[in-house]
Amino acid sequence: MSESAFHLTPLDVRKQEFRRRLRGYEPLGVEDFRGRVADELERILREKSVLEERLAALSEQLHAYRERERAMNEALVAAQQLREDSRSAALREAQVIVREAEADARRIVDEARQAREEVERQSADVQRQFQAYMVGFRALLERQLAELRALGGGGGGGGGGRTGRMIEAAVRAVRARTTLVPDVAIILGTGLGGVADEMVVEARIPYGDIPGFPLATVESHAGHLLVGTLAGRRVLAMQGRVHLYEGYTSQEIGFPVRVLAQLGARTLVVSNACGGMHPLWSPGDLMLIADHINLLGTNPLVGPNDDRLGPRFPDMSEPYDAELRTLAHSVGLAIGVPLREGVYVAVTGPNLETRAEYRMLRALGADVVGMSTVPEVITAVYLGMRVLGISIITDQCLPDALAPASLEQILAVAREAEPRLTALVRGVVERLN
Repeated sequence: MSESAFHLTPLDVRKQEFRRRLRGYEPLGVEDFRGRVADELERILREKSVLEERLAALSEQLHAYRERERAMNEALVAAQQLREDSRSAALREAQVIVREAEADARRIVDEARQAREEVERQSADVQRQFQAYMVGFRALLERQLAELRALGGGGGGGGGGRTGRMIEAAVRAVRARTTLVPDVAIILGTGLGGVADEMVVEARIPYGDIPGFPLATVESHAGHLLVGTLAGRRVLAMQGRVHLYEGYTSQEIGFPVRVLAQLGARTLVVSNACGGMHPLWSPGDLMLIADHINLLGTNPLVGPNDDRLGPRFPDMSEPYDAELRTLAHSVGLAIGVPLREGVYVAVTGPNLETRAEYRMLRALGADVVGMSTVPEVITAVYLGMRVLGISIITDQCLPDALAPASLEQILAVAREAEPRLTALVRGVVERLN
């Protein structure tokens, strides 16, 4: 055996065996075998091609899967980063909100503390003012009581004589502050506050300093007697009036007019705010009072009469002077202020009227309704004074179209009409004979 036989592989051995067996085959058999081998080889190649195509498709799918995996990983990283960023932003925003809330809370606490201190201070001031007012009011009552006792001899004697002595005491108190003899007296009711600003005031006397003068309790009525000039005329002006609904009697309401007449005034100008019942008139209109209806249930002339002051039964056929109304119309025409003219009815108040009451008052002949003026006018006519009455219509009182009215609305309309009323009164005073 040759040495090369030891180097044969199993394949070489099978090849040699195949050749030995093949030597005895027919050529036809060999060709058939070759054909079969070729077919098998072609089948194998086709399967290989199919497998390669499937491998390429699988490779593409694997690549797509890897790309999707990479995109998903990137999205996951971005989401995690966004979550961290959102958490940080939310934390920062929450910290800012907490700081702002703490600052607001501290500010509110400081404001509450300051408000409490302010309320305590104002309460202390009000208490001090109230105590001072009570001391002054007590002293005033004691002084007026002493004056009344001195004037009335301890309460005895006739009512008319006592009224005369009270008037004399009030005149002395005013004369102690001024020697001015007035041409005109004006009662500055609602809407005539501007007249006080137009006056050249020589003296301002509180009602409490004048014996017998009632003290005004309504907030919009100041309670001073102004002494001075208006449009070159000497004037006494009552800055504020009192009403029956404040608890005063009609005699007390009329008492200041008696003092004004005793001081020398022969003409009286009165103003008021009123509700309009005339369907063609509007809030803000000015009305000259041509006549009045007294439904107050009282009269300032009730009681013993002092014939030295006025007649027992004064005539009231023309309580509002016709010449003064004519003058007022001419002044209104000159300054461009239209004027109504009608009848004023006085009721006690303080409530506003019902629909049925408005119908009744309108049926009685009234054009406007108010809660003042009549006691002063009756007293002035009794004393022989000429009277001019002017009303500001502040609200409409039509029973079939009645709307609720408030004091704020009434005062707002009166303030709007005040410049026209002030100009009218100034013009009338300036043109008086």
